Amino acid sequence: MQVNSERLIDSLNQMSKIGFVSKEEGINRLALNGDDKKARDLFVRWLRNEGLNVTIDPIGNIVGIREGYLGLTDPVVMGSHLDTVSQGGAFDGAIGVLGGLEVIRTLNDNKLTTEKPVAVIDFTHEEGPRFNRNMMGSVALTGAIPLDEIYAMKDKDGVTVLEALKKTDYLGTDPWMKASRYLELHIEQGPVLEMEEKEVGVVEGIQGIVWYECFFEGESSHAGPTPLEARKDSLLGAADLFCHLRELAVSRRDGTVVTVGCCSISPNEINVIPGRTEFTIDMRQFDHNRFVEMKTLIKDLVRDIAEKHSLEWGMRLRTEVLPVAFNKEVVDVIESSTKKLGYSFKRMPSAAGHDAQLMHAVCPTGMIFVPSIGGISHSPKEFSRYEDIIKGTNVLLQSILALAGISGECGSERS
Repeated sequence: MQVNSERLIDSLNQMSKIGFVSKEEGINRLALNGDDKKARDLFVRWLRNEGLNVTIDPIGNIVGIREGYLGLTDPVVMGSHLDTVSQGGAFDGAIGVLGGLEVIRTLNDNKLTTEKPVAVIDFTHEEGPRFNRNMMGSVALTGAIPLDEIYAMKDKDGVTVLEALKKTDYLGTDPWMKASRYLELHIEQGPVLEMEEKEVGVVEGIQGIVWYECFFEGESSHAGPTPLEARKDSLLGAADLFCHLRELAVSRRDGTVVTVGCCSISPNEINVIPGRTEFTIDMRQFDHNRFVEMKTLIKDLVRDIAEKHSLEWGMRLRTEVLPVAFNKEVVDVIESSTKKLGYSFKRMPSAAGHDAQLMHAVCPTGMIFVPSIGGISHSPKEFSRYEDIIKGTNVLLQSILALAGISGECGSERS
């Protein structure tokens, strides 16, 4: 049994037109904006066309459930997200949602009824830009953060999550989905599969992620009269720190990555020594013990560099998601399905965060990667070949058949 390739590609193409700005600026479907609503509305229409039981929970997650012999409860769930960053591509998130829909369409085409119900979910606000909190839908569903706290989060215009849900008509009242298994098909967002010429990534787990918001406070003064040895230059201290963070990560040789993605200085004038520099630190590591150790080393380094440059300093933890090792049974099913289809593969961790990272806390979870050309993601240049997406969706189909309790060779409805 294979998915309908033309239908899958058509669904991806239809979705990619929603929120499209230009070739240079890509797609803007920031969570709960007007175009995200259009994408959600189209997805809901497709779910209902397949005769699924559609629910919308209090954070706006959209779930379509296909009934099994055992009813509608405890489904085997596929999914990801339809929202994008402000200048995003057509594949990040969307292939997981639309690939899951295509699996269900294929089951319908073949008139197969699985033992367990099968579902597909579009998680709300997986990307972080609008409300400064990524993976919001799965965070709420799993109870990692209280719902009232999430509702109160605001975007740069002061709009709260609750207000945005109401405006888009996606403030649902249906019960939270309870999955028995969760599978997520996704682009790799890195170059490994392409470099190693592998068709599928069998994901063993997800790196832990920690985000810090930091500052160095020095003293603003005139760039001319102030001697170098008398300066308290916050930007100089920050630059020193950034280089040492890179050296620290490289020296460990254990896959740790550290990134400074945001930096602002004040007063930001050409002839004034920067008195205050604010910056972020993003650290990721797959091994739990190394993750914890690296957090301590980063804090020590921030303190030491600040003292070296006679600066005040501060660090605030913004986000922390611990490393996850996926369920062995589910990972083995994905590998077996890939082998069955004859695709080359690599067992690997995910270097990016996904909803699967949160879902792991409530049910056995696994992920399937397809190659990203050039390793580019979160960009209008993001691209994955359709043939690779089709292969990944076929792996998803075979894995669902195994986990939901029916053989992939069955071709008729059970009598």
